[in-house]
Amino acid sequence: MQHLIISLDGIDGARLLHDWQWLLSGSHRLLAITRMGDAFVEKAHGEVIFLDTLEGALKHAATNQNAFLKLLKAGELDPTWFNPNMVALLEAQSEYLAPGQCYCYRIPPILGGSFESANVKVVSAMVHFSIMGQLHEQTRNLPPGTKIRQFKIVE
Repeated sequence: MQHLIISLDGIDGARLLHDWQWLLSGSHRLLAITRMGDAFVEKAHGEVIFLDTLEGALKHAATNQNAFLKLLKAGELDPTWFNPNMVALLEAQSEYLAPGQCYCYRIPPILGGSFESANVKVVSAMVHFSIMGQLHEQTRNLPPGTKIRQFKIVE
């Protein structure tokens, strides 16, 4: 599973998670980013959570950082969090990541986009987390099935 995360070299974790403050609340620290643009975050009390940028949700990953690293190394975290089949398909199509990049959906599924590889592109992780955080914040109180006609991205 370690091959399904990107290097954090040159990534400012606090800045990357800025547009997710509404969901994360409190003190936290970025631990890892998946190639598909989700994150593992350590909360102030030590718990490690999975930040699902597609659903705009948090999920328990491990009780602490040591437990998380053991689970990651052993390949015992939920494989759906890493979407290895999509990563393999994208790489087979010569869609490779440069440092600081991740995959993201051109049209996010929350806006009706498909889960097909043709709807995936390579982007800056900073841009991906910002856009998805703002999108989920603006839509979080809408009833399921609400048609979204527009949303605003702030720099």
